[in-house]
Amino acid sequence: MKVRPALLGLLFLLVLVESTWLPAFAPQRFGSPFLMAFRFSFVVVLLIAILCGRRVGFWFGLVLGFLHDVLYSGVIGVYAFGMGLTAYLAGYAFLFFHRSFLVVGAVLLGVLIVFELIVFGFYRLFVWTAAPLQTFWLHYLVPTVAVNLLFGLLAYRPLLRLIGRDAEDGEGT
Repeated sequence: MKVRPALLGLLFLLVLVESTWLPAFAPQRFGSPFLMAFRFSFVVVLLIAILCGRRVGFWFGLVLGFLHDVLYSGVIGVYAFGMGLTAYLAGYAFLFFHRSFLVVGAVLLGVLIVFELIVFGFYRLFVWTAAPLQTFWLHYLVPTVAVNLLFGLLAYRPLLRLIGRDAEDGEGT
């Protein structure tokens, strides 16, 4: 698959928007006990993995995860590992399933949950967080996955048009 410059520009724009404008709309900013992380660029990487294949998604996830590690995390490798692995899993799922809107939504839901659990697991393993799993599940995981899943479902069709016919022939799987 030939990577389109518009796709790279979209990912760059989403990384900028996630870090500058979207935190102003997070519920924790308004005193809510719920925490939310906007991971729209990662959702686009998952959609790239679904549409273009698991290997392409893996490399996009690895690079974006490394970028997140450098910009937002104090540790290199947690996001790179999580994003690369879950993007690969998202693309791998479509070797067995037909790509329909409902299946794309189910796969997005599953891999978003797996990604957040991977990151939380690493943070708990190395004692960078002391939050119990129940608090993480109710106050962080549910709102984060809900907003990112909604974005993914809204962005699926426009991204399919942006990627074009390269996604239809299964190139990159």
